[in-house]
Parts: sequence; C-alpha cells; structure tokens
Amino acid sequence: MTNRNRLVATFLERRGYTNSVLAELNDSRHAHLLDIHTLACELKRIHDEGKLLVVLPDFDMDGVCSGTEGFAGFTELGFRTGLFRPDPSDGYGFTADTIERLVAQFPDVHAILTCDVGITCYEGVRAARNRGIRVFVTDHHVQEKGSFLGADVVVDPNREDETYVNKGICGAHVLWQVLQYYANTFGTRFEQSQIRRLCVFAGIGTISDSMPLVMENRALVRDACGICRLLMEPFFVDNMVGTKPYLRAFHGLHVVLQLFVEMGKIATPDDIDEEFFGYYLAPMFNAAKRMNGDMDTVFGVFFGNEPKKCADELYQLNELRKAKVDQYFRALSDEDQPYAPYVYISEAPAGILGLLATKVMGETGLPTMVVAKRGSGYHGSGRTPDWYPAITLLSPEGFYIAGHEHAFGIGVTDGRELKSLHAFIAKSADDILATLPEQTEGVSADIVLSSFDGNADSGINIPLFAEYIREIKEFAPFGPGFEKPRVLFTFRPQDGEWTTMGSVKQHLKISFPYGFEVLCWNQAHDIDTLQAAGGVGVVGSLGVSEFRGRKTVNFTGDAEVIAK
Repeated sequence: MTNRNRLVATFLERRGYTNSVLAELNDSRHAHLLDIHTLACELKRIHDEGKLLVVLPDFDMDGVCSGTEGFAGFTELGFRTGLFRPDPSDGYGFTADTIERLVAQFPDVHAILTCDVGITCYEGVRAARNRGIRVFVTDHHVQEKGSFLGADVVVDPNREDETYVNKGICGAHVLWQVLQYYANTFGTRFEQSQIRRLCVFAGIGTISDSMPLVMENRALVRDACGICRLLMEPFFVDNMVGTKPYLRAFHGLHVVLQLFVEMGKIATPDDIDEEFFGYYLAPMFNAAKRMNGDMDTVFGVFFGNEPKKCADELYQLNELRKAKVDQYFRALSDEDQPYAPYVYISEAPAGILGLLATKVMGETGLPTMVVAKRGSGYHGSGRTPDWYPAITLLSPEGFYIAGHEHAFGIGVTDGRELKSLHAFIAKSADDILATLPEQTEGVSADIVLSSFDGNADSGINIPLFAEYIREIKEFAPFGPGFEKPRVLFTFRPQDGEWTTMGSVKQHLKISFPYGFEVLCWNQAHDIDTLQAAGGVGVVGSLGVSEFRGRKTVNFTGDAEVIAK
C-alpha cells in the first residue's frame, strides 16, 4: 500500500483493511450448496423426459431477477420451461390458491422450481405435492427451526443443516448456482458460457436485497456491473446468440439501461455501479409491489413484446412512489407518535411502510418499525441497523416477523401487543447499545477534510481528491459488510459562497476556491441555521461532475452544525 493515494491509505488504515484482510474479504471460493447435486440430477431427468418445469419466483427485485434468469436459463439449457408471475396482493409466499392458478395456466406442469421463496410455504408445497407435482425449492430465507417443508429437494444456504459459510447470498444467487452447477455437470461449453452471463441478474439481486458485500458476493456484483456496462452498447446486444427468452432477458436489461440514459441518470458505462443498482434499478422494479403494479408489466420488460413501454410504465410508477413516500413521511413526522423512536403508526399503503422505516432509521440510527392499522391489529415493515438482529430477538418472544434479519415484515394482533413490541424493542436496543463501544465526540469519519483545520487529513486539494476518486474505485463494490468511506468535510460558513439551486431552490451549493463545490440535496431550508453556525460539517463523498463540458470535483452529502 506504499504508493497509494494518501487519503485511500488513511481509509484502509482506519478500517483495519490490511492486505490479508482484503484478500479474505475478496475470496470468492466457496463450497457447493447442500443437495445442489441431487437437484441437478432430478432436473436432468425432467429435461431428458421433456416434462414441463415451471419457475415460481417472489415478486420483489430479487425474485424478478430470479424468475428472469430461471426462465431464460432453463430454456437455454433445453428445458420445457414456464414462468409463473406472482401476484403481490397475495403477500409473501405461495399458497394452495397460488398453486390452483399456476395449474390453470400450466395444466401439464410436472415440477415447480421456486426461487427466492418457498422455505416457509408449507401450505403451497403440500397443495402441489397433493396434485402429484414435484416441488424443488431454491431460496435464501431462514428455515424455521424443526420445521418440515415436504418439498422434493431444498437448496437454501439458511437451511438448518446447511454448512455453507456465507449465509448472505440472495435468492437469485442461489438459483444461479443451481443453473451453473447443472451446466457444468451436464451442459456443453457453449451452454456453460451462456449460463455464466446470467450472473448479471444474481449480482443485481444481491444489491437489491442488501446482501453483505463480502466473499463471493463481491466478485458477483463486479461481474454484474461489467456485463451491464457492455449491455449499454447495442452492438453487444445485437450480436448475442441464444434462445428467444435468453435474448429477450438481455435485451430487456439493455432497454432499461437506455431508459436511464434518456432520463439523465447515467451517461457513460462507468456510471453503472452498485449504487446505480441500489438507487435506481431496484427501486424502479420494486415500485410494482409497492404501488399495486402489474407483474405482467415487470416481466414484460424481459419477456414481453413491448419492453420499452413496460419499462416506461415502471419508471413513471416509481416516480409516483417517491412522491407518495415523501407525502406519508411528512404526515408521519407531523403526527403524534406515542411509541417513537422505535415504532411508528402510519396510514400509508403496505408497500410504502418499509420505505418509511428506512427513512426514519436513516435519521435516528435506531431499530424502526412502521405499521398501519389493519382491523384490530397492526401490520407493517421494519428496518434495523447491523447491531440489532431483529428476527433473532423478536421471534422467540412470539412476535410475528418474517423476512431478513434487518429488513422484514412484522405484525401484532392488537394495541396491547403493539405496546409490548415497543417495550421489548426499547429495552433490548438499550441493552445492546450499552455493550457497544462508546462513540467519540463529534462526527465519526474515515477521512477528514477541512477548509480551515490544520489537523485534518487534508485541506482542499483538487489533484489529491481526483486521484482518490480514481483509486477508491478499485475497492468497490461498497455496501453492507464493506461500507464506502465515510468522509467528513468541515468549514466555516464564511469560507464559501452559498447559493440555492433546483426547480424550487430546494438544494444547497457552497462554492470554495479552486472550483471545489459542496452539494447538499434538499437542505435549502437549513441555510439560515447553517450560515449562522460557527462551523459546518458535511458527511458524504467526493465525486466528479460534468456540466456543459466542464468537469469539477465536488463533495455531496448532508450538512449539520458542528460548532455554535
């Protein structure tokens, strides 16, 4: 690390990222999932007998990625394949009614292969088995202790008896490992390379489901970014070969990327990274489940006759979703919340509650549940920081909770149980916080920049910043388990020139010497408070922007008063 940019070196040193630690984090080697060989052999029999295999996915972005790669992949491998499109109004999982609809659509179904769903769908599995339909479950959710699912084969890193090291792989990743194992065992070299390319959907699913970016997940996301960068070029898409569903899957992804180019969200292939997946791509597709959208539109992007029309509809639906989130967040903030800061009550639709929980947790840093009254009970979603394992803590207490450890659905039967939920979270959070290392005063950061503080890691130094921006990309992807550098820039209000910008002057821009600019989105309302402060701190990240051919190094983040 001797020749690294000194800000990069500072980040690595303060995080304790030595060469050996980084090598371990980036080690993508892993064992095979339990029973993946058994499943591959069962699938081979279905393939050879020409029986119909129906892919049954979940309806969130991880499920959409799973369903897309499953339908495209199994068709490419020579299977008779169907894709069942789930209905978000049914809620998570599948039931006997789901199986009824599936059979009506695919009367000659021989086997169902689930993806990103199934490990807790006892009723649905039983209904299928009672009809003589074989059920293969690929999932990544946690198996309930001592439960018996009854499926023919289960492949899931969170099975009770599974020894797979990285429990945090997404549903699309699990299915892609199944496809890859089958291709490597029974497929041709051509089929193996075709399946290899489908990892793009597993990488997108990894980011959309907020999986930890460690070990095999890191290489997967890097590969997904690389493939998407290629897919921006029509030449790459136009010269692909394969079955119709396979080609349509990649063409659909190309259409979506071009849409984001049209909307000004990406300009060059380098703009496609894990943040693009998480901030733009996944929310657009998840808008369907949050806003009662049509899954035919979602999968129509990849397998329909009008992919551009479907993509446009999803984009507009997501714009409406963002407006609704802002509306309900303002209402939630203005209303009396007797169980704040842990439990909030909202009138928002079910699909919006999780987004509200995310926004509140972002402000408080505390476990957050946002619920709506449904009959006599309350149902909603929760989000928790890394230090609060919600399912591990709440399940044994008898609370209904399902999903992932830090992002889940939650429900209580009445107001009394809601009060108990709040009391338990408050006490358990306090107990955990008491065991965590004390935070130092002020804003914690990996790198400190300042316009006036000689003890900071650097003053305003454009060449140093530009070099840092280039080099830090070598360590991507950033996310859960490997967070991006936390950079703090401090300054006195009089050090810069303050202006507001945006359609309604809602954003702040503070301009400093050497062309350095600080951008604070949606903080114009704080301008008087910030300008009156003795010192201001902005926590965010360094970047490069280009406007009318002029490139500038800027700093984007959230400003707060650090000195009165």
